[in-house]
Amino acid sequence: MIEMKDSGIEWIGDIPAHWDVKRIKDIAYLGSGTTPKSSNEKYYDGTHPWLITGDVQNRLIERNENFITDLALADIPNLKLYPAKTVLLAMYGGGTIGNVGLMTYPAYINQACCAMIPKSGIYEKYLFYYLRTKYSRIISTGVGGTQINLSQNKIAAYPIAVPPFKEQQTIADYLDKKTAEIDKQITALEKKSDAYQRLKRSLISEVVTRGLNPTAELKDSGIEWIGEIPEHWEIDRVKSFAKTIKGKSCDYLSDPTTDCYQVLSVESLRQDECQFYDYVKVDDDSQICSPDDIVVIWDGAGVGEFLRAKNGALSSTIAKVKFTSKKVLPKYFWYWRYKIEYRLKSIPTGMGIPHLNPNLLNNYKIAIPPLVEQQAIADYLDKKTAEIDSNISAISSKIDAYKRLKQSLIDEVVTGKRRIEKA
Repeated sequence: MIEMKDSGIEWIGDIPAHWDVKRIKDIAYLGSGTTPKSSNEKYYDGTHPWLITGDVQNRLIERNENFITDLALADIPNLKLYPAKTVLLAMYGGGTIGNVGLMTYPAYINQACCAMIPKSGIYEKYLFYYLRTKYSRIISTGVGGTQINLSQNKIAAYPIAVPPFKEQQTIADYLDKKTAEIDKQITALEKKSDAYQRLKRSLISEVVTRGLNPTAELKDSGIEWIGEIPEHWEIDRVKSFAKTIKGKSCDYLSDPTTDCYQVLSVESLRQDECQFYDYVKVDDDSQICSPDDIVVIWDGAGVGEFLRAKNGALSSTIAKVKFTSKKVLPKYFWYWRYKIEYRLKSIPTGMGIPHLNPNLLNNYKIAIPPLVEQQAIADYLDKKTAEIDSNISAISSKIDAYKRLKQSLIDEVVTGKRRIEKA
């Protein structure tokens, strides 16, 4: 039985008696990157890559991989080069702050990363794993409202449980092996989930273009990506039955009142709960949404994606689909969104931030059956997609369980609460 002692740090608890507790600044040299001269410029010296901070924040924490981009210019005097084995911690961004990466090659980084170069006696992979524990989450706090930032001083003072060097290596090797085994299971489940997603899309595509009667006489729709449709169906443009109402820019309220509305941001529409909500007063009723409405992302990375609305007011990056004719049921149109999204996402407008192409949406042609068939198709797809979604949800639960197991494993091993043998 290994002898334990109080670490003196509440969220760490007991650690093996022969371990120490040190601050990050005692075990690593700290630094950060620099801001490029222009957001449109890229830098390259012919040897070392530029490490994209966003990829560090979003991807390195899950797969321990490095993602780089091709670079063009040779003007690099203001950039800092960091060596391989540098541990990176994302300091900015409400959704990515606290994520960790380990550089496997020398690279330039920008100012959004804190770079930690381990000193003698510290194994870089151990530090990498330690900063991925739940115990490190306390540093993921800051100031600035929705844009939470970390200061390098706060990181420098953060305490780390430090075992002897060889034990650090043993721990890192063990976690490399065990987390790889868990990742393999997660990858297999993700592939299974993707297969169900493809099945769902294929089913919807088949039914909204061919209907539910397999013996129906077909005709050429005249639209390449639609193909043949039942003979008694028609083809018409979206603008013949619907229009979009774009959200307006409004001044957000510092404190919500009883007569205000929650702003429907992309984040709030995609998630059941958000960390932050904005509120506005609305004078135009057309800007107000309910769960019966369908909205589409008008600006940004998700441009062209259709979402179910919630009770609230449109944000400036969202538009509501208002049905102006009874020839198409909203429930039927909801299933057509898969085909429409593909086109809208493929051909956005704008040189910088992508914007929805309204002409493309307005003139998009869909197959329109009689209303009775539209209702039958929507009811059928409600049932069938619910069955598929149930399978996807079960898989997602298994993936979440594996991720919790992985996190628990890292938490227990790097704080000495789980005894391990050499990997």
